[in-house]
Amino acid sequence: SQRGHEQCTSLRSSIEGQLGSVEVVFVSPLTRTLQTATEVLQGLPAVCNASWVATEEVREFGRSGQFHPCDSRRASAELESEFPHVSFAEVPAHEVLLGANLPPESEAQVALRARKFLLHLQEEKIRACVVVS
Repeated sequence: SQRGHEQCTSLRSSIEGQLGSVEVVFVSPLTRTLQTATEVLQGLPAVCNASWVATEEVREFGRSGQFHPCDSRRASAELESEFPHVSFAEVPAHEVLLGANLPPESEAQVALRARKFLLHLQEEKIRACVVVS
């Protein structure tokens, strides 16, 4: 939406000179998040050498218990063609769209995903990353 583009422009302006060199951009595999991350970060000097990785571990958490289209994920192959700068190797290749047929996650399930992500950062010794969720 026009409002979304304006918000991205504003966010990009506010962080442009504030980021140090980034090793990895971790992004949720949900389309709206990929669009936001790309519009805000792609081309910034701080992320020019960063790897971009889509991962379910940082996927949003819908608390309402109701399905919203923005809580869905398209097939990885489709996302790869639209966002070629992002690796989808960590995203299941199945065609199930999240949110459409699955019960909402509990806070405990979300906490488990977050712990798994933090352990990954520690194990890989990643010191400078951006997380877009």
